[in-house]
Amino acid sequence: MLLIKMNFFEFWRQFFQNFKKKVVSPYFLLSTSGCWVFLLGFILIMGSWMQVENGGKNWNEADTFVEKGISICLMGVVIQSVIFIVGIFKFIIESLWKLKK
Repeated sequence: MLLIKMNFFEFWRQFFQNFKKKVVSPYFLLSTSGCWVFLLGFILIMGSWMQVENGGKNWNEADTFVEKGISICLMGVVIQSVIFIVGIFKFIIESLWKLKK
């Protein structure tokens, strides 16, 4: 197994340089939209949990935010799954098209 050690900042520097050179397509950002939705739901859950732990709200008030956060997380998982399945079918169709030529 090949392990590549790269600094966090070095990774993002190379990513943005490649994005400016159009090596990384905007499809990459679109293909990770389910992950961003999941992250938004996770932040909502953690924010409401921190308010309960700090005594700002009781559990009954924060319960609605936790439920919304869980539903947003599940929606992100479904979106990412659909994108992944469509990507697999796209790869298969493109591979068959290249074989036909």
